Amino acid sequence: MKSDDRHKLKTNELADSLGDIPVFFREYGSRIAIVAVLAIAVVFGLWQWVANARASRQEQIDSLQSIMVNREKSQKQAVEQARLQADDSESEQVIDESTNVDSVELAMQLSQLAAKASDGPVGMMAILQEAQAIWSQIFFSAKPFSDAEKEQLCVQAEKVYQKLQSKYAQQPVAVASAQIGLGLIAENRGQWDHAREIYQKVIANKKLAGTLFPRQAQSRLDIIEYINRPVIFSAEPPEEPAKAPQPKESTESISDETTTPNKSETNP
Repeated sequence: MKSDDRHKLKTNELADSLGDIPVFFREYGSRIAIVAVLAIAVVFGLWQWVANARASRQEQIDSLQSIMVNREKSQKQAVEQARLQADDSESEQVIDESTNVDSVELAMQLSQLAAKASDGPVGMMAILQEAQAIWSQIFFSAKPFSDAEKEQLCVQAEKVYQKLQSKYAQQPVAVASAQIGLGLIAENRGQWDHAREIYQKVIANKKLAGTLFPRQAQSRLDIIEYINRPVIFSAEPPEEPAKAPQPKESTESISDETTTPNKSETNP
């Protein structure tokens, strides 16, 4: 076949293909348009979902930071109130309680935030802060608690720490934080052996090597040993032997000597 014939054949094939395009679009154009619209909708939906997730996460982080600041403020206010109550010279000063931050309300806000944040790092931190907010009421409160009230707070904080430990069991930092909190509760109850067992688990956890948790646990063990160290009193010094009474001179002999006249003086 000559080159001219080949060129004409290719040209005819191209023309036939171009002529089929309008027919193809008339037959399948609506389907292509639907697929294109769906693809655009999916891409836009994914972009919107990512944007909303980022905005929600940032909102959760801001809420957590705000609650942590309020919690620190609450502790400072409780310490200040306790100081003023203990100081007789300033006992007449009145603190504006309208600005006080309720620790119970903070714990509730943290619980709600943890539920919204699900299993993310914000949720983990919210649960930890919730347990600490409940537990710290024993130490940072303007009013004294009875033993029953202290135990109730310990039970509430214990449940939250256990929730943190089970929900984030695959994250060593979360588990160690929960264990340290449970150890402190055991110390407050006077359960020294149980506290030792908890702290020793933290120290033995190889995944925590290089973190502050093993040193913190060892520090608590040292404090427990110091508190439970037996008090040894020194032996009493031996009693000095009683001194024998000194013999007294007879008054009769003294009187005889003074009344008996000297013979050399009386005889001529």
